[in-house]
Amino acid sequence: MRNKLTIVLLLLNIVVFAIIWILERSPKQSAAAAAPLADFNMLQVEGKSLDSPRLIRLENNRWRIVKPISWPANFFAVNRIKSQLEYLDRQTSFSVSEIKSHGQTLADYGLDSPSFTFKFGNDKKTTTLKVGKAAPIGNRIYMLDEALDKIIVVDRELVESLAIDIDRLRSQNVFEIPRFEVGSISIRIPQSSGNSGSKFMRIGLVKDGPSWKFESPVAAEANNKAVEGFISSLCALSARSFVSESKAAANFDIGAFPLSITLQGINRRQTLLIGSPVPDSNLVYAKLEDNPTLFTLDADSFKNLESLKTSLRDRRFLKFDIPSVSGMDVDTKDASVKLRSLKDGKWELLGSGGNIPADSVKMSTLLATLSNLSARDFVSDNAKVDFKSYGLENPSLKITLSFDDKTERTLLVGSTYKYGAATLAYAALEGGSTVYGIPTGILKAFPSDQLDYRSRIINTLPEKATISAIRLVDLKSGKAVFELSAEQPESIAKQIAEIADKRKKAAAEVIFGYGRSFVAQEFEPFAFGKEGFKSADGKLVKWSWALEITASLPGTGKTISQTCTYFLSDRTGGTEQYGGFSECPNVFAIPQKLINALFEFETETIEKAKAAPKPKMPEENK
Repeated sequence: MRNKLTIVLLLLNIVVFAIIWILERSPKQSAAAAAPLADFNMLQVEGKSLDSPRLIRLENNRWRIVKPISWPANFFAVNRIKSQLEYLDRQTSFSVSEIKSHGQTLADYGLDSPSFTFKFGNDKKTTTLKVGKAAPIGNRIYMLDEALDKIIVVDRELVESLAIDIDRLRSQNVFEIPRFEVGSISIRIPQSSGNSGSKFMRIGLVKDGPSWKFESPVAAEANNKAVEGFISSLCALSARSFVSESKAAANFDIGAFPLSITLQGINRRQTLLIGSPVPDSNLVYAKLEDNPTLFTLDADSFKNLESLKTSLRDRRFLKFDIPSVSGMDVDTKDASVKLRSLKDGKWELLGSGGNIPADSVKMSTLLATLSNLSARDFVSDNAKVDFKSYGLENPSLKITLSFDDKTERTLLVGSTYKYGAATLAYAALEGGSTVYGIPTGILKAFPSDQLDYRSRIINTLPEKATISAIRLVDLKSGKAVFELSAEQPESIAKQIAEIADKRKKAAAEVIFGYGRSFVAQEFEPFAFGKEGFKSADGKLVKWSWALEITASLPGTGKTISQTCTYFLSDRTGGTEQYGGFSECPNVFAIPQKLINALFEFETETIEKAKAAPKPKMPEENK
């Protein structure tokens, strides 16, 4: 009895293991059977509602529509179809022999005259699927797999994806080369030349590392941002419609030389040909080279292509690395200025009487102005250009930049001309062939007077020096109208802080600041004299005030005291007052801030002088 029970249990275990093995094996077999369905390089769709069969193929790892048009296929649409076919084996199915055993035929499922027929496969195997009528339950449709002689109940979504509209199946973009892959652009623009036939303008750009450059019609730098934007617009071109007109009507016959745009990618190139306008529309005929399919595009996308030779051009034609500049010469028809860099952010003026410090801030501004100089107009790119006709043979301004590598670049600025409502100046680089139109402001920005380049710092106290006394003296009376002094340097600042009058307190703070570092507003072409200076009309302008700044400088073993005296004229016109310093050969204009501060203390003396009785003339004494 026990032996019988053991045998029964053993048989039951065998049966259970067999069932598990079958269940585990079945999905794998189905998947294996389904694998060829998804592994295909050709898909054809035929149907009663389709005008013509649709055929797509995998060519050079890219899906293309072969019929009814020759066109790149939509990558995502094809992948969606493949994904649907991969899950075909998981749908409900039953064999044709099974329905026949129940007295049914293919006609009962609408499969004797299918609405659609799909064929897909590869060189080794092709699968044919026929689509019948809708199933009575659910949003499903009957489909016949002829190879397996099996009826599959599939979701309607699968059929809809296979029978997708041709406009959704095709790629929307005209160019297949992605924007980031484009390495060069060539545009051929037909130009009429009278009875001699047609000539072409070629605009060619090539990518050189991170930058774009023009190869034609002139060798020049391109504006990277503008070029990238133009490429993006080309890669976004989409066919508006596909047409069946003759090539002659679209201006694509053998004798025609249409406008063309060529993009060069990595190991591939595409050329778009633009034909004649479509009658009564804002469209143009177009086709891709080596592709017979005709389509239309928006005409606005190809207007003013000739302007690309300037709109894509880099208008900054004098770019350079500012720290590498070692010198700058400024020449006009009247005079010249020579400046050299000291390589610590400082510049100096070269002169027969010796070198003097130049205004480093001004030099930085001028170099930035030159480096960012932009052309408003491209006048001529003729290698045989006559510079004399543009006033460049004897230029109004000539700026020569010297660099650390011993090279030089020279900017020539010639005569002016009208450009619309603006006035521009002709400009060129010495040795170049292009004439530019630039703003005339550069003529004022680079004067030839050395005074405009001098450092405006008249005198600066050493870092460890402290101010121990300040006196503003009326030279007419010899009396001080403002005076502060202290044995302890910090007491000066304390005395200023204790001034009750807010206006005079603020004025004293300004004078104290200029006492440490006296900076001029600008230099004047008048020589300094102890009594005063001669103005432009030859009259002597006497000094009326003296600002004395006494500073204590720590030395070896003792403190050294030093007084700097700045001579000042009377204030004229409210915004003018001149100054002089014995160590500065030229008179200078005082900044408005200091003029206002000094006037707070000068005004009392001036008012008293106005109120004083005038001496009688000899005639009145009689």
